[in-house]
Amino acid sequence: MNYPRPGEPIVPRLLRPLVLERHPTGLPADAESALFAQHELGADAWKRFPEETCRRIGLLVVDRVQMRLRALPQPIRDTVLPTPEAALALPLERRTANTLRRVTATRGADQPWTVGRYLAIRWFGGRALVDLLAALEARAGIALPNLSNLGLADDRALKRLLLTIAQRLPIAEHQLELDTNRSGGRRPDPIDVTTLLKSAAQLGHEFSFRVTDLGGTRVVVHLRDLTAARTAYRIATRTVRTLGAATTDSIAGQVRATTRSAVDERFVEGLLSGLPAFKWLDRDGGWFWFEQRSNPLLSNLRKVLSVVPRLPLARLASVLFRTRAGPRPSPTVVQGLCRAVPEVRVADGMVVVDKAFDRRAHLNEEESRVVPLLEATRRGLPEAQIRWLIRDVGLPWTPIWRLLRSSPLFEQSPEGLFRLVGSG
Repeated sequence: MNYPRPGEPIVPRLLRPLVLERHPTGLPADAESALFAQHELGADAWKRFPEETCRRIGLLVVDRVQMRLRALPQPIRDTVLPTPEAALALPLERRTANTLRRVTATRGADQPWTVGRYLAIRWFGGRALVDLLAALEARAGIALPNLSNLGLADDRALKRLLLTIAQRLPIAEHQLELDTNRSGGRRPDPIDVTTLLKSAAQLGHEFSFRVTDLGGTRVVVHLRDLTAARTAYRIATRTVRTLGAATTDSIAGQVRATTRSAVDERFVEGLLSGLPAFKWLDRDGGWFWFEQRSNPLLSNLRKVLSVVPRLPLARLASVLFRTRAGPRPSPTVVQGLCRAVPEVRVADGMVVVDKAFDRRAHLNEEESRVVPLLEATRRGLPEAQIRWLIRDVGLPWTPIWRLLRSSPLFEQSPEGLFRLVGSG
């Protein structure tokens, strides 16, 4: 009754991920290794190959499983099997049967018998697992995934579906719309990709992508891009929180510099565009932001319009992004900012607010002191004169010096005079 037994699978389906050669060495493969790659070696292998060949393959299967047992994927470890009492009715090897007889029926009786629980039995190792799974698959069956519940006919359909997913990565899980069994016009619940991956592992398929959580959204990415995906999300959220908006190209550049991953703006778009808070400001230019409780660009927009209730669109763009390096935003970007503020409208290239915002709510103390000084002159004031005026009102010069060069309320004329935005 020793494994391998005629009529039983030589390679149990659950163990294919361990048996297959994952990292080819480039050296000529032996005959048995070539058979692993070209055939599933189920129960029908006994009809296609000589018995001696089948037994040699069986020895190699046991050897590989024993060496690689620690690498057994968790979804396979969680697969439910019959109880040891039921397994003892199968034609197992004497050593396997004796090991199972030592298991007390009362210990953990309410817990399911999974592959992992069997492996926790003392003296139950790789050979016993191969022996048990081959016998179960041939006679009692194994609690493999019910693919019909996923709208799939068989594991080949599952493989085709996973290949389709792999070609679209990275992408948010809800954007995949993997509801395969549409009927009668009714839209079923979308398929869970994690369930698909678990099913694939249990059926012996290996796919190098994973589901990761980004800000509460499940996103599917290639395994090789997992670090780059998490880095891109972290950089994008930090950039928008600090600067108000970003471009997919700039995020991709920072990710490449940080992780040395060969990602581009299309990778960033696929990764982020499925997040609920993601919104395009100018898709052609790659500008985007996240909807959030506060945004520095919107705060500066309200700040400017509390002082100047009417301003050309191009002029507003220049002051909102005056301290920012990189590409200048298009008018479409600024229009997107204005649409986010209900009181603001854009007409004939002008940004207009019918009633100026309350300065007290949007200007800080230094701005509130400097704005009246510059309102008194449309031409502007030189830095030296502003410095003397600031000294007279009792303000320190250093923060005012920084303010004049960073606040969207102020700009510098070609003559070097500082003035309020829109006054020149």
